[in-house]
Amino acid sequence: MDFLAGAIENADEERSDAWYLRDTSKGLRLMTARLLACEVGRSKMRVSVIGPVADEVRAALGSDPEADEEFKLVPGTLLITFPVEHASRAQDLLSDGFNSFVDLAMARVRRRVSLEDHVPEAVTYVASVVGRELPQPEHALPLGWESMEYEEFLRERRRRMADIIRVAFRQLGGEQDAPPVTPPWFLPGAETVWQRIGETERALRTAVREVYVLRFGDSAAARIEAAVPEGDRQTFARNLARRPAGSEPLSVVDYLYLGQLTPILFALDVQQEARSRFSGAQDPKQRLLAAVGQIAPVRNEIAHVREIDPDRLLRASVACADVLDTLKGSQVRKDATNG
Repeated sequence: MDFLAGAIENADEERSDAWYLRDTSKGLRLMTARLLACEVGRSKMRVSVIGPVADEVRAALGSDPEADEEFKLVPGTLLITFPVEHASRAQDLLSDGFNSFVDLAMARVRRRVSLEDHVPEAVTYVASVVGRELPQPEHALPLGWESMEYEEFLRERRRRMADIIRVAFRQLGGEQDAPPVTPPWFLPGAETVWQRIGETERALRTAVREVYVLRFGDSAAARIEAAVPEGDRQTFARNLARRPAGSEPLSVVDYLYLGQLTPILFALDVQQEARSRFSGAQDPKQRLLAAVGQIAPVRNEIAHVREIDPDRLLRASVACADVLDTLKGSQVRKDATNG
């Protein structure tokens, strides 16, 4: 399930309105841009990748090329089949080819896909197996929709769909005289948490810049790019391609995802300096990873105009406060020492 969970996160980062998860007689199927991206069955697993697939990769996965299928709509795509017990190997061996398929598949659709076949409970099940929150596509389902009367469900969902459409319309330049675009906050406190998350992100990005400049000087930006984890480099490169020409080199930090900041901040060459930025006796890297694990899913769901349980909002807010307090505590200690 780890491969499927990562595939869901990848698809949602690329386009949150163009994927869904089906529960079929053959297993769970992740569809991206209406094409099969990944299928996990009882004994077999199928994954779409941009080929070719090296012989040694096939040997490690137990994949027979005779069982491959091709997608004409995405040139170069192979749908390969292998025993499900080799799924953990597939995460390392197929991630680049799979990510390339998702990128190309998403690029070919302009409108959001229908969620008629999406099974939210299937995503919840996968999340429970892997032990972390996973996103849902932009479905505008209200909290507690499973127990609502049908008429109440329709009324609440229509209101949320209207909010999502209004945000998208303003992003295209509509209602120019209206107040600035902000997501429609469905629950009290969401806006406050969103602001706290922004403050936390800015503090962490500042820490990354300062640590790398202190260690590497003028080559800091290049070393930050080199520290991006291997599995994230394709997504990072795609984000960085949107940076305006002539931008300040250290603006590279602004194109990192929140979840990428911790491994970069605690990379081997800079971890000693990074540790000095955090107060408290607990291992700062593990403490930060735990905090970001609470913050990042909530951040993404607010950004995608999704409704969030108040308990998760509270946990994200507490995690933000913890990160900010440890960073500020370290600065107070340094100021006292310098004084």
